Amino acid sequence: MKKDNKTRMMMQLYSMLLLACSFSFLFSSCEEEVDFSNKLYIAQAKTTNNASVTLDNGEGNFDITIASTYKMTQDIEVSLEIMDEQFLNEYNTKYKTEYQYIPKKAVTLSSSNVKIPDNAAISKGVTVNVKKWDDYKRGVDYAIPLKINTMKSGMSVIDGSDFIVLELAEKVVSPAAAIINEGFHMIEPECIFGPEMEELPYGTITIEGKIKMTKGFFVAGNWRSDVFNGFGLQIIVSPSGVMNVRFPDSSFIGEFGSVSLNKWYHFAVVNDNGSITIYFDGEQQSTVSNGGPFNASKSFSIASYATGTGMVVDEFRIWKTVRTSRQIKKYPNMVDATHPDLLVYYRFDEGTGNIAKDAKGKHDLQIKNNGAVNWLQEETYP
Repeated sequence: MKKDNKTRMMMQLYSMLLLACSFSFLFSSCEEEVDFSNKLYIAQAKTTNNASVTLDNGEGNFDITIASTYKMTQDIEVSLEIMDEQFLNEYNTKYKTEYQYIPKKAVTLSSSNVKIPDNAAISKGVTVNVKKWDDYKRGVDYAIPLKINTMKSGMSVIDGSDFIVLELAEKVVSPAAAIINEGFHMIEPECIFGPEMEELPYGTITIEGKIKMTKGFFVAGNWRSDVFNGFGLQIIVSPSGVMNVRFPDSSFIGEFGSVSLNKWYHFAVVNDNGSITIYFDGEQQSTVSNGGPFNASKSFSIASYATGTGMVVDEFRIWKTVRTSRQIKKYPNMVDATHPDLLVYYRFDEGTGNIAKDAKGKHDLQIKNNGAVNWLQEETYP
């Protein structure tokens, strides 16, 4: 009995020691892992370090505030610094972006120094102003990085939220082409793809553009309105107001995208060696296998069969590469016409006549047969 009591007492003592050690380890671990110090960060970069500045009439503004994790116990002065092009290049490498640097001469700050007052946790706003510069190009992915400089405050920052990359967007006001009957066709049919521009099948291509329907979809005798027709491919709007794609073997990908009247929509058809992906307003709709490349062709047309449906077209582009979902979503309105992957690019900015110029300078389009075009002069895109 005495032996059992002694054994029981030893076990209880051992358990108490083990529990004490566990609590000691727990609290020491917490002290090592949790940092309760006050840190600085850019409030607009709390969840993502990207934001947009929209140019309207050549100028745009964005307000930045600097915050702290806790209220200050005294006034703290903090600096905001415009970073150099190397910083942006390193960002591009890390995040697989393609930003080009906005010249510093085009960017001004309302103040480079701000104060977080005593008993507060956020500064007044710093306004970043961006203006167009002499060699600005439409459609280029411009950006400017800004970062907290802590030399004056001596405080630490929250890594990843201490900088922000402001990317440039532009409010676009430009003409567009409203098609009456027959649409735009190639003036001089010529193959636009393949080795040495020969009439060969190709494995990768992206076709994208913007459309707006201004009249009822159903017209007697018409079962569709063609948005694009070429390479054995048809992109159509059906009488029910949904889009579809017909492949060279006459099969359909299936309906996608509900189209309402008098509203702009962006679409993209991406062919990756027989795997076809459809996008509507930047969102992926479906992916199917079509068994191989599209047909080779020396001609294509835009809105070639739109009798009575009031189809308006703009920003049509054909690429020789697979455009990524990010690229398709980010650039529905305009791109850099000098991009080497662009085969043809129709901005429909002419505003008059019956010719649509290729921004690449190679393959212009023309209204033919009984067709006509009514130019809309001021179409606005966000």
